[in-house]
Amino acid sequence: MTCLPVCRWSAVVRGAAAKGLEGDGRAPIKNRKCRRNYGTGCHAIFEAGKHRETDSFVSTYTGEKRANHQMSWLLKKGQDLSTSEQSHASHNFGYNIWAGDNKLASIDLLASDSEKPAKRSTDKVNLRKTSLQA
Repeated sequence: MTCLPVCRWSAVVRGAAAKGLEGDGRAPIKNRKCRRNYGTGCHAIFEAGKHRETDSFVSTYTGEKRANHQMSWLLKKGQDLSTSEQSHASHNFGYNIWAGDNKLASIDLLASDSEKPAKRSTDKVNLRKTSLQA
């Protein structure tokens, strides 16, 4: 003969509720690791030895020698990202236009899974692209 408790199902529910109220002893997750590198292509001020001469051009707006097809990485793979922050990166972009030019800009957000991300936006080393318009 088996002796079953009268409120066996409510005992299971009461136990689960008590466990939920007391917690499991683990601290809440405060940081996550960034899974890949995220950045944008840019024009940097040209530096001999650092940039390729084939990437160089003279800006029609400023007259400076600049390097085309460079990368600006905003988030790095493995970087700690706080779970309480709404934004993890920001960047100011300059966009030169002449009077009468179209004032819409398009920026490609690039992602790379590589441990050592590309230095140039035209390098095809594991880069994925998403276009953003402003």
